[in-house]
Order: sequence, then C-alpha cells, then structure tokens
Amino acid sequence: MTTGIKRFQLRSTEKPGISPSVIRYILPQVVFGKITDLGYELPPLQEQIVSVPMDDEQAGWYHRADDYLLQLAKQELAEHGDMAYVSAWFTTIRNYANAAFRDQQAICRGQVLMELPAVCGKDGFLPKEIKLAELVKDNMTRGRKTLVFVEQTAGRDIRQRIEHALHAIVPAARVGILNSSLKPKKRERWIENTAPGLDVLLVNPKLVETGLDLVMFQEIAFYEITYSLYTLWQAMRRVWRLGQAQMVRTTFLVYSGTVEEAALSIMGTKMKYAMMLYGDNAAGILVDDTGEDDVERQMIQQALEGKSYESLGELNRLFTTDEQHPAMDVTDSPMGSPTAVSPRMPNVEPAALTWEKAQNLMALKKVRAKNAAPEAQISMF
Repeated sequence: MTTGIKRFQLRSTEKPGISPSVIRYILPQVVFGKITDLGYELPPLQEQIVSVPMDDEQAGWYHRADDYLLQLAKQELAEHGDMAYVSAWFTTIRNYANAAFRDQQAICRGQVLMELPAVCGKDGFLPKEIKLAELVKDNMTRGRKTLVFVEQTAGRDIRQRIEHALHAIVPAARVGILNSSLKPKKRERWIENTAPGLDVLLVNPKLVETGLDLVMFQEIAFYEITYSLYTLWQAMRRVWRLGQAQMVRTTFLVYSGTVEEAALSIMGTKMKYAMMLYGDNAAGILVDDTGEDDVERQMIQQALEGKSYESLGELNRLFTTDEQHPAMDVTDSPMGSPTAVSPRMPNVEPAALTWEKAQNLMALKKVRAKNAAPEAQISMF
C-alpha cells in the first residue's frame, strides 16, 4: 500500500562570505581575540625539520631530470614563449623523489620527454619511507598517534606504498587511510569510530584543513609539503586546538637538495612574516596571496633565473621550535619593531572579566556611533 506522496530530502548549504562594502559598518562592532584571551591554555607546540639524504640512484635520476628538463624548459620559453615545458619540469621534480619506487615519465603535450626508472632503495624502501617508519615506531613506544599528511593522493596516489612500507618495517603499526571518496559530512564520524584503533592515519591535508578535530593524534608528519600556507597551517591546527591534552609535535620530512626543500624555505619565510603580522595563533585569517600558486611562482622564477635551491641552513629558525619560545627576534621597545616580535603579555585577567571589558567596549562604540553627526552616518541601503 502506498500514499503516492513523494518526499524529497532538501539540504541547504550556507556559504561563508561578505560584501567588502559592509566591512566599515561591521568592523567597529567586532572585538578580535585569541583563545588565550579567554583564559584557556593550549599544550606546548613543537616543530622540527628532518632533512633526509636521497639514495644514490634516486639522487642521480632526480638531478638528471632536473638539469635536462629545466634546460629544455628554458630553451622552449626563450624561443617560443611556451610555459608548458616549465610546468612539465616542475611537476616531474616535485613528485619524483617521493614516488621514485615506480617507473615515471616526464610528459609535455603528449610527448614523452624523459623516462625515469623505478629505484629500489635500501632493502626495497626509499630513505624517507624508512625515516617515517622510525618516527612512527618511536611514537608508538611513547603511546602517541601519528597523523601523516601526503599530497599525492589522486592519480599519483602513494599512500598504499607508504602503508606497505610501514607494515613491513613496523609490523605492529595499525595504519588507516582517509579517502576523498568519503563525503565531508561523514568524515568526522569516520574519524571518531576509526582513529581510536589506529597508530597512523594517512590523509591529504586538504581533506582536514577545516571543520575536523583530530586531537586524538599528538604527532604530525608532513611526508610531502603542501605549497599552500593556509592549508599547511590549518592542517596543523586540527591537532593543536582545544581538547588536546598532550604536547603536539610537527615533523617536516624533506629530501636534501630537492625542490621540496626550497619550497619549505619559502613556506618558512612566509610563516615567519605571517606570525609577525597576525600573531602565532591567527592562522585562520591568512590572506590569499600566501597560496600555493604564489609559492610555485617564486620557485619557478628562481629556477629560470639560475638560482640554486636554498639549503636548510637557518631554515629551522623560520619555524617555531617551541610555541613558548618562538624562533624569532624579540624587541624590548614599547613602540614595537617591524622586524621583530613584541614580548608575549601575560594573561592575568580571568575570562569573565575579559568578556565584560569586551562588552563595555562594544557598548561604548555604539554610543559614539549614535551620537555621531547625521551627515557622517551613511545608510547601508
């Protein structure tokens, strides 16, 4: 028996956004604050960079591809103004080192420019795979879960290879993979149900950059570097947030002398300046010009100008080594400094008093706006 009535499931989605023209009306009514302003304290945050030397065969093929494809790209760019070969060069050297376990081709406009054979590595594994396994094993002995971020997760997916390496080197490791095929609204439930039984979770940082709590993990490992500062910073903050009870450590794994090392240098510089401008907890409001395209553009421009990749050197100083002691110069000047950060002020007031002061400030602004001259008040409509 049926009533013949059709039922439809309707779901509305509210997209964030605002017209720039109303900023001047909203900004005077807004109070900006950080978690620490409300009296909350987060556990310590540490970051480290681990430089991994490539296998000899792996390094040989990498530098051959780098030299040959870059020279070809420069020639095509000079003679025909064709940027396609630049893209082929950059894509190849960006992805090859972390996927050297399989045969690869450098292709441009359907033409194979270079064949890159698979590299076996030590005991059948690449150096970074071994280093990641060592990191995971150490974390497991201390009862800490590891969140591993990987960029090549689509047609170039290397997560199954990493999972195989972890199982082979650390047999006791329980490894899970979060796929993009799982719809966003189901990811949080999947993580809640699956993460407690895992030691390692492999995921693309873009899948978790917003809206998910991953406080059940305490260790973050960037197996590959994302070129978007916003994505990188947001992905890191999925773990270091309210609800996290343990110290959080982020490890950046990079192959020495590669394009990803150069990318990390640029990302570190951008992060330093962003921290100076917004504060160390303001990752969610970074501007768009620190995006992935901007980093790639800088790296390609350096290569075309013949500049070599920057070594790690002072790179560790560009990232925060300890959240309580930022790796930056600190100024004692009461006027501040454009090249150094001001010392952190202690939070001596309880949350209730801070909120009360915020309400008083907003009330004062409303009174001033109400008493403003009529000619100075502009209608929004």
